[in-house]
Amino acid sequence: MPEEYLNKDKRTLYLVDKGNGLLMRRDGPSVLIERRNKAPVRIPVNYVDKVIILGNIELDSFSLTLFSSQRIPVLIINRDREFSLILPPNKDFPDHSREQKRLLSSSALIDKYRSMLLRKRFEEERKVIRILFDKISINLQDRYPTIINKIKPSEFLWNKVKDITSSLIQINIIERIISAKLNPHLGIINKACNYGLVYDIYHIFEPEADLQTAKFFCLAKLKNDFADNPQISHDILEIIINNFEKRQAEISNSVDMVINEILEIMRIIPP
Repeated sequence: MPEEYLNKDKRTLYLVDKGNGLLMRRDGPSVLIERRNKAPVRIPVNYVDKVIILGNIELDSFSLTLFSSQRIPVLIINRDREFSLILPPNKDFPDHSREQKRLLSSSALIDKYRSMLLRKRFEEERKVIRILFDKISINLQDRYPTIINKIKPSEFLWNKVKDITSSLIQINIIERIISAKLNPHLGIINKACNYGLVYDIYHIFEPEADLQTAKFFCLAKLKNDFADNPQISHDILEIIINNFEKRQAEISNSVDMVINEILEIMRIIPP
């Protein structure tokens, strides 16, 4: 982690396994990042809004409890694309959970909520199609998945990249949900499952994951090399992360707009 990070506003803390013996441990209200042959870097926890760990990183449990106490979600992705998510405890979500449950009891509000999700999803699909196919002739009567399938090198290669991009978008959604003091588990479309609200909102922004995945494969040399050796190396991760970081501010703003619409629906007195 570069030292200039400490001069930034709140940001994502990425810890990527590059075989350099990276270690993270708690140091008071900060975490200390240590690497072989490098000076350690101390990062105050109040500079961080979410943590993404990719690969085999050594860390102590006190670091995780520090992040949890500050309502900072932690996403861990290993080389086999297995994901673990650590969230602050549910006691941090008392304010709006009651209103979320009330929304679930009103069929009229559920219909309004569902209509909003479908409308926003359609807008995202149209945006991505315009960006990807501005110079390519397509049949606009085709369904969105059919159009996206036209640019996939293969389902296997596409999903290896999209899965990681999707996780980066989802933890961004989680961070914004927690900031809004909503319960990430109380979904309306994806109800009765963990992270239901996250999956509800991600349904809107899944086309963004397609867009970033498509941009990854637009690099011809990279596309050929990755097809020959489809491993998520730290170089591949760096490209995926950089693509996401370029879009993160815009994604966060869009997610906040969706959350505001959800809050407006929740404030309606059900009939």
